[in-house]
Amino acid sequence: MPIRSTRYSFRFATPDVIERGADQVLFVETRTDGDRVAPSSGTCTVLDQNRDTVKTGPIVITDDLATFTLDAADTTSLTLSAGWKVVWALDMTDSRTYNPDNPAALVRRKLYPVLTSLDLTEGRYSDLDRYLATGETSWQNYIDAAWDEIQRELFKLERRPWLITEPSAFLDVHRELTLSNIFQDIGSTQRSSDRDWLQLSKTHRGRYLAIWRGMTFSYDDDETGNSYKRRPAVPIIVLGATGAQYRRN
Repeated sequence: MPIRSTRYSFRFATPDVIERGADQVLFVETRTDGDRVAPSSGTCTVLDQNRDTVKTGPIVITDDLATFTLDAADTTSLTLSAGWKVVWALDMTDSRTYNPDNPAALVRRKLYPVLTSLDLTEGRYSDLDRYLATGETSWQNYIDAAWDEIQRELFKLERRPWLITEPSAFLDVHRELTLSNIFQDIGSTQRSSDRDWLQLSKTHRGRYLAIWRGMTFSYDDDETGNSYKRRPAVPIIVLGATGAQYRRN
């Protein structure tokens, strides 16, 4: 039988968004064979847009995660930029050192979600909580996963989340995606058969896509904190006279 070396996955849900002048903890989750595995030791290095070192030091293991703390003073006087990088050197149980990295940005403010579990049930699915999986007390994991998915979509569309100045614009799209994921999970795990869960999931996925295509929000184009132009979530593609495509933001 061939010998297979240990294969690790290093989970980064989104690029690291670092608020200037704020304390924050960076982390990376390491998994293999479906289990979370903590490094035995390691270091983390935060690089700015010029690849100068902002801070470097040893990691701290918290709940089997490799973590690294940036203090407010580390970034207070630095220039805002989307060109940062966080580089890890992780000593794993197979006696090898791995160097996963993640793009990062130093920003004026983060975009935070506004959706809560109450928004999923109140006036919509008032009995939803009785379908929680054993041991779960809220739908927060689904809310968090949907928010990460929305942020990744924004990055793909070249919409930087930290320049969006209207968090409430995401309430409906976040709710529909979260409900779609919840119903898909209930249906696929067959926790309940009293509703057509997979059809409900498709319905809410369709609503999510429709809302996303028509959504606009206030956007700080010049990153001054004072400019608030409206932008569509999905950039508009315009056909020129020769058939060439032009992107209109």
